Amino acid sequence: MKIFQKIAFVFLSICLYSHLHAQDITLIKSTADKVYYTEFISPTEAWIAGGSNTFLKLIKSGNTWNATQQSASFLQQFGSGVHDFRGMDFIDANTGLIALDVDVAPAPIYKSTNGGVSWLPFSQVFGARRINMLKFYNASYGVACSHTGLFITLNGGTSWTKQTNLPPSIGTSDKFYHCYLHPDGTIYVTMEDGFSIHGNSGAYTLNNLAWIDDGIPAGFQSEPIKDVYFSELNVGWICGLDTVDTRYSLMKNTGSGWSPVMVPQNTQPNSRLNSILFQDPQHGYLGNNLGEVFRTADAGDSWTLISPSPIQQPINNMSAVPGNINESIVTCDNGVFLILDTNTGIEDEILTHKLTIFPNPTNGYVHLDLTRPSRVKVVNSVGTVLMETNVNAGSQLLDLHSIPDGLYHVLIYGDDHFAAGKVILKK
Repeated sequence: MKIFQKIAFVFLSICLYSHLHAQDITLIKSTADKVYYTEFISPTEAWIAGGSNTFLKLIKSGNTWNATQQSASFLQQFGSGVHDFRGMDFIDANTGLIALDVDVAPAPIYKSTNGGVSWLPFSQVFGARRINMLKFYNASYGVACSHTGLFITLNGGTSWTKQTNLPPSIGTSDKFYHCYLHPDGTIYVTMEDGFSIHGNSGAYTLNNLAWIDDGIPAGFQSEPIKDVYFSELNVGWICGLDTVDTRYSLMKNTGSGWSPVMVPQNTQPNSRLNSILFQDPQHGYLGNNLGEVFRTADAGDSWTLISPSPIQQPINNMSAVPGNINESIVTCDNGVFLILDTNTGIEDEILTHKLTIFPNPTNGYVHLDLTRPSRVKVVNSVGTVLMETNVNAGSQLLDLHSIPDGLYHVLIYGDDHFAAGKVILKK
């Protein structure tokens, strides 16, 4: 097949991908306590935080993922006793912050500057306990969702401002679960009691926002909304529990408000959807509190239960492996699992090899490791070429600052080779 035919055909392959792949869920490591979040520092390395001193290093060797519990001396960096680790975020491959779960405010924040090898006390979030999520847009601007309020930092986590300009409609609700920092400057936050709010950060410069109630339909408004995600710049998702009909515990927003989407096999009583992940605009996963995983291959229009599944406990989080659409990491109440989309052949006909892009998401620059001189194209979801250039073999730095934020295909090709990957640009 000629190279230009491959480039055209790669977009058709995206549509066919789901029908030519099977999904396998395998155990990476069982744990005695809950496991909450996975934070990648490279495509083959990640840190995983959990309860009761659960702190794992996840490493990929060849095709195998292994998770190792950290030693007592490592845990001693956080003080004596037993610690629960919840909110964690790595701003880049070296700089990470993690919050200790405490019953009494303030919540302590620890910081690493060497990729998680060592941690030091850094700051405190006064007024916060049980920080469920830490999320940074860049090295300065971050959000902390806690059980006692919502907090924002403008200085990399050194100090935090509690959000006080909240919508009157949410009443006394003050438990915040997850947030999504949208490239357009809007912050979306999920809450207890079925509320979801959003606020404009002023291009991530404001520390006390004017928050707006998203107006979630009444079926959700007695249960927490657990997660929020955007599969495209204008396509948002939230999940939780619809107490009227659990099949409608997923909602979608394309700009005109939230509306329910049916997940037909989410039928068990009180089966709450805890986590949502999209690997690209077409392919995504949902996980619920029963350990069930649902998959979509048509941009969320339909969802199918992956069966059989070894996960028997509530799913807490799902994370895509950077630069690898085939692998996702699931953390739950009893361990860490891998979802693998098993290739059945057609992708090898289209792509000579997979392209690893890092960091991903990126705020402008990405690294490409190339074995030979190549032509690079950056195209959007409808095939429009936004950037085209020639690059040499070796480790190359690609500058994407000139194109708008969004999800893009990166195509690498020459007379005898072709590869492709996807990158999320969030400046």
